[in-house]
This record gives sequence, structure tokens and C-alpha cells, in this order.
Amino acid sequence: MSHKIIYMGISAEEVAGDYSKEHIDSIVEKKLSRYVEPEEYEDEDEEEDEDEEEDEDCEEEFSGYKLDWYQIGGRWGGAFATLKGKQSAYPTENNEFATDTDLYDIACNDGKKGPYIIEGEEFIPVNGACKKDLDFTTVSKIFLYGQYKARMMLLNKDERVSEVQKDYEIDGDDLYTKDGHEFMINRNETFEDFLNRLYRGDFIYTYTLDDTDAYIDFDGEWHDMDELFGEILEKTKDIANISSEAYNAFQEKAREFVKSLSDDDYVIIIDGHSFP
Repeated sequence: MSHKIIYMGISAEEVAGDYSKEHIDSIVEKKLSRYVEPEEYEDEDEEEDEDEEEDEDCEEEFSGYKLDWYQIGGRWGGAFATLKGKQSAYPTENNEFATDTDLYDIACNDGKKGPYIIEGEEFIPVNGACKKDLDFTTVSKIFLYGQYKARMMLLNKDERVSEVQKDYEIDGDDLYTKDGHEFMINRNETFEDFLNRLYRGDFIYTYTLDDTDAYIDFDGEWHDMDELFGEILEKTKDIANISSEAYNAFQEKAREFVKSLSDDDYVIIIDGHSFP
């Protein structure tokens, strides 16, 4: 069993200004209905050792389905952020981001969960929103800002964070890892300096848009990397690497789909549970 990262695009016309959870849920359910195994075929009381032949018949009958269940957000909830107060935001159930915020909370919130403020503005975790309201980098910035602040606190020998990160050593204004003496931070570095040093100015951090399993377009059509195998096979003789080529090509295609949406179109992330 696996959990798929699925993006769905919903046109502004279909959303029609109604950002209520009930409305968005109904649109998602309608678009996914042909890809999810109907509940009437599930039998919770079925014995684990049921006849293998019946299992094979069942798999063949429902081979067109992509998922056996799904959840909006789910384990991918909080992969996006919006500024607090945005009307189109679809909040997460647990009000948590899909990243480790422990160091941020220790450094900025006295160990409590939130608020999460980047460059003077407060962000909240969401499952979706209008494209114009979605922030594709802040979730990673929250994680990295926690790393930045924690390293500065280590330089100042702050016990709150030194209990969490113990394998370090200080040499003047520099912080290093104890194992391998790898440079971590200088006391005079700004957060911007820290980001530029680590990422060489590339601020496209969001890991979710780089690990997409499928996306669903306005017409409810399912797209995944399987549809690219034939095209790539015609272009390459390197059969051994065809899977990685198809994966990379599909990631680019999924990113282009999200980029192509208008500001008022809606993007939502779905946790899809797939067949074995």
C-alpha cells in the first residue's frame, strides 16, 4: 500500500467564489469518483485468508480504479501556506505544517506551536487555496528559519536548544558539527545570508511540487508518469533509466500544470491511498 501526493486544479468558474469546506469537498469528490473504488465493494468482515482466486477476480474487475480511498490533505496537509486571514484558505485539521517546526517553536515560540511569522507576516498551514493566495516557499522557510535561529542559539550556549542539538562545537564566531567539523553558521550571518549560502539563491524549496505522483486537471482527467513511458521510449535507447526519466519528466509536467493556472483558480493537495 502507498500514499500518493495528488494535486487537483479547480477552475475559478467551478469554485464560483464559494470557498467553504463543503463546496470544495463536493468538487473533489465528484472529480475523484471514477478513480476511487466504491465503498459497496469493501467488506470489512471478510476473512484474511479468503480464496486467492476471488482476490484475483476482484482486482481484475476494479483494475481501472487508481485509489481505494483518499483524504484531502491527510499526511500531506500543511504542505502549502497562506497568509493568515485569506478567504480562500482550506485549513488543515491539526493546524500543523508538513515540516518539522520543533526548532522554530523552541527558538521563536517558547516551545509552543505557532504562530509562524516570516519577514513580519504570519502564515497558516493549508491544504489548498486560490493560486494567488498560496505560498509555495514559506513552509520550507519556516523549517530553515528554525534551523537558523537554533544555530544562533547554540552559539550563545542557550540550553533550550542545546538539549535538542548536542553534536556541535564552537570556534570563535563559527559553529561546526562535532562529527566531521562541518561549518554550520557564523554569528554575523543574516537569515538571507544563510539561505543564499545553503541554496545559492534558489528559493524554490517546496518539496511537494518536486515529488508529485499525479495531478487532476479541470476536466477531471488523471495524469501520472505512466502516460509518459511510451513517449520517452521512442526517444531513448537507455531502457535501464526509463523510469527515472519518466519520473523527472512528469515532475516538470506537474509543475507546469500548477504554473499554468490563473490566479483565481484553486489548487488542493490530496492524500490518495493506492492499491498494492
